[in-house]
Amino acid sequence: QFHFREAVSAGMEIARASNRFLTGSEPWKAIKIDRDAAAKTMALSLNLCHALSLVLYPVIPGTCNRIHAMLGFDATIEELFSRGKSLLDVLRDPPLKKGHRIGKTSEILFAKIEDSAIEPELKKIEKLLQDAEKREAAAVEERTEFKPPITFDDFLKVDLRVAKVIAAEKVKKAGKLLKLHLQVGSSTRQVLAGVAKNYTPEEMLGKNVVLVANLAPRTIRDEVSEGMILAVEGSEGALFVIEPVGDEINGKQVQ
Repeated sequence: QFHFREAVSAGMEIARASNRFLTGSEPWKAIKIDRDAAAKTMALSLNLCHALSLVLYPVIPGTCNRIHAMLGFDATIEELFSRGKSLLDVLRDPPLKKGHRIGKTSEILFAKIEDSAIEPELKKIEKLLQDAEKREAAAVEERTEFKPPITFDDFLKVDLRVAKVIAAEKVKKAGKLLKLHLQVGSSTRQVLAGVAKNYTPEEMLGKNVVLVANLAPRTIRDEVSEGMILAVEGSEGALFVIEPVGDEINGKQVQ
């Protein structure tokens, strides 16, 4: 298990602490009073930059190699680690020692993002939030409509059984239909189900489903459907097959 967010956060905390150290030490002022103290501050700050280039390398490798080059190293970070050194090995023995020459060229690593560039993105985010709020409000206001009541005896007329999909295939020239062969206790059934938009035949194979077992057979696309399986319609018309779970439930009645 990897904790990328925590790792990046820890790396950025090192960067913030390094920045606080540099700005608090003010070597640009200290050099007028104590050159040795200013030199030590800069040496430590540059070693911290090098450490950051190693710590953040897995996240921004290109930028970290540019930092590495500006600090005066010929080899890339990949080559450094390929020599068998670990991150801890390098951090324990800072490479920027007395006499090390910093690279002659430098560059701005990250361009400043102007407000004019940010504004359109903020407007897009604001619109997305507004649309989400409208959808939530519409969902709250939407009333759940129920069908007219039926008697308990009417409900008992429906024979719901647990069945297992033992074979599945697409129905020719019917983009929404899958032909399912079901094991229902000791018998088998063929059922056409309109779930092809949401499930492949391979995904249906082996599933437990709820079968309306006493629904009169009907012919669809020259294929006989001996019942119907139950599914729930989600957002945007997506269908989710109801999958009962349990031991030795095949063929059992759903109550």
